[in-house]
Amino acid sequence: MTLVFGNKSLNVSVDAENASFSQGYGVYPLNLQITLTPFGFEDGTVLELAAELEKYGNSSYWLASATRPVRVGLGAPTACRMAFPLTSSQILGIEENRSGQKPGFNLKLYGFLPQDPAAGLNQESSDYFTIAASTWLDLIERVSPAVAFTIPVPIAVADGALAEGAALLKEARRQLNAGDFEAAVVTARKVMERAQAAANWPAITRNDDLQTRSRDQRWRAIVKAGLDQAAGAAHEDEVTKDFTYNRRDAEALIGIAAALLKAAPGPLA
Repeated sequence: MTLVFGNKSLNVSVDAENASFSQGYGVYPLNLQITLTPFGFEDGTVLELAAELEKYGNSSYWLASATRPVRVGLGAPTACRMAFPLTSSQILGIEENRSGQKPGFNLKLYGFLPQDPAAGLNQESSDYFTIAASTWLDLIERVSPAVAFTIPVPIAVADGALAEGAALLKEARRQLNAGDFEAAVVTARKVMERAQAAANWPAITRNDDLQTRSRDQRWRAIVKAGLDQAAGAAHEDEVTKDFTYNRRDAEALIGIAAALLKAAPGPLA
């Protein structure tokens, strides 16, 4: 995009691949690297830049604003960083609606030339850019458990069902954050199966007196309920063939699977 100030101009490009989040408490600045290439400016000219970041899509909406002064040279590119403070709920909204695809944004940039107000008052340009899905996933995994869906994965100190379950739990989390919700549910079901194999909780029947079930039988009941709920992702029969799972469903079932793995007796670090 280009900002024009009379007989001067400024080409602007966004380096989305080098975007980053800063740590915060409820607010996480999205840092965008911006390169400015000036034409016709005197060396050392100071520009005032203001920017509006919008989520791009079927229903575009405003996200955040940023301002900063920039000193430019004689035709030499100048790099600067603009930080757009996003709340955890805004980041979650972007994440939940991208469906595993790369998120798109629109950057509106305004320029003001203090040395020559008449030539450059509130010049405006806009640019559409995307952040690669893999880059975005890496960003949100770093910032906070309040933003990325994170589950503490138990570390098994020996091979066996617990170690297999821990590895599968990591895979389920990866599938969830990639937007493959049904695959995440299928993998969560496998984690529950490994938890049952490790714990060997005793069998239960529909004729049991629920009030007299032992502690371990109640764990088995939770396993059975979790397996039943997750079974629909395989679409193996007439009842489950039309089942669909959204992100919240997958998060809940992965959470149940992680809790069962943690509850199973065995050597965990």
